[in-house]
Amino acid sequence: MKITKTKLMQIVQEEIAAVLEVDAKLKEVVGGKSRYSTGGGAHAQEYPPEFYEPDPEEKLPAKLKTGTLTKGAQAQALRQKAKSVQAGEVGGETTNLERSLVKQASDVLADIADDEGVNLGQHRSTLNTLLNKLKQITGAD
Repeated sequence: MKITKTKLMQIVQEEIAAVLEVDAKLKEVVGGKSRYSTGGGAHAQEYPPEFYEPDPEEKLPAKLKTGTLTKGAQAQALRQKAKSVQAGEVGGETTNLERSLVKQASDVLADIADDEGVNLGQHRSTLNTLLNKLKQITGAD
């Protein structure tokens, strides 16, 4: 996708306006000079730490990692997971229907990955989007 210089400038200006709008709202909440206000410089009032520190209750979006997994390591992990499920250590709140759906989804992904000419790693961002959308729709943590 190509983008013109004019369009890029418009996008940058919109983003700056959005930052300044949020900053103005924060300024109203905490009072004093804001970090981005003109003339504030080194004397601008800093926001309290709660504006910088992430909320520990906030759930991060699903993100597939870029690592690799050997067949042997995958088999070992599956055996361990099966033992944990059988012992009731994991999946206690999962219904039989949900277990079936998870198994079917896993089978579909495995079939896609096994298809010759398909590199599922190239579609990681799409999978992340799909998983995050599913979490959003279901309200899951």
